[in-house]
Amino acid sequence: MDYVRRQILASLAALGTSAVLPPLTDLRQLMGPDRIQDWDEIVWERALAFHTHPMPELVRELAQDVIDVQQNLQRLGSGTSDTATHWHRINAQLLCLLARALGSAGHSRESRGWWNKAREAAEKSGDGQLQAFILAKSAIQGLYEHRPVQVLLNNAEEALAAANNVPCAGTVTALAVQAQILAMQGNVDSALAALREQARIFKLLPSSVRDDHHSTFGCPEERLMHTRSFASIYGSEMPRDDEAQRAALASYPETNARGRAQLRLHHALHQVRSGDIVAGLDLARDAVAGLPPHAQTIFVRFDAEAVLTAVPTTLQSPRQKDAAVEYRQMLALPPGDVSGG
Repeated sequence: MDYVRRQILASLAALGTSAVLPPLTDLRQLMGPDRIQDWDEIVWERALAFHTHPMPELVRELAQDVIDVQQNLQRLGSGTSDTATHWHRINAQLLCLLARALGSAGHSRESRGWWNKAREAAEKSGDGQLQAFILAKSAIQGLYEHRPVQVLLNNAEEALAAANNVPCAGTVTALAVQAQILAMQGNVDSALAALREQARIFKLLPSSVRDDHHSTFGCPEERLMHTRSFASIYGSEMPRDDEAQRAALASYPETNARGRAQLRLHHALHQVRSGDIVAGLDLARDAVAGLPPHAQTIFVRFDAEAVLTAVPTTLQSPRQKDAAVEYRQMLALPPGDVSGG
């Protein structure tokens, strides 16, 4: 318990979040929710908040949640009852959300430790679908952190194995990892095959998962469209998929500003590559500037920086050069060639 608390404090410090966690004997620790039903509701609330709340605020809440759940786990001891496995599931979900929140905020090192703990907790819960979800989501994050792709592909395979042929959000996400990486590697046939398999599995998902557009545990159709858009944009040999980009943008809730910004950045990247440099940079600038700093996650930054990297090394007009300089300055990147190439 002391170890978990120290790790949480270290993660909060890395995030720059001011938070003073109470001592383990604090009254709140003794009066926190004990009923599993209450914690199911808390997990659901945090999952709903993931796409809308500032990450520092969400991390603070999740950090306290994790400590509170540890109290209940300590009281259970090493039991293997249905109640114990349920508590391990709650613990795994909260740890997963904490890892994702820290990673989204750009703290991959702190995040990685919590991903490992989330996987351990999911294994203790015996829930294969949850194990698949955690493995796949950690791989998606790793892609945006530029981690070795073979590690991520291995995680995706582990996720598919953990799901044991049961259609679930983890399976769909694991196939997204495969499709995106294969597209980036230029393996068009395999990438398209992964996208087709993802679409097939999606149709088999429970309606409660397919129709969940607001919770981070859901897997609505716009997630598939986002995967297709990513694969077509970052896969140099992939066919263009403007339809997927438009469909995803139309389907994303207005409250998911980060996801919508990413799709606009996909379009901006295409414009820059097609030679419409000023329009692409203007669109990219508007997409990023429309987000408050706390919403400019590693996922948004990945796409935003890709737009700058696509600018040719030799620009033809002062307007193009000015647009590139302005965009670079907005991203607060180190000074250098205005192209970013």
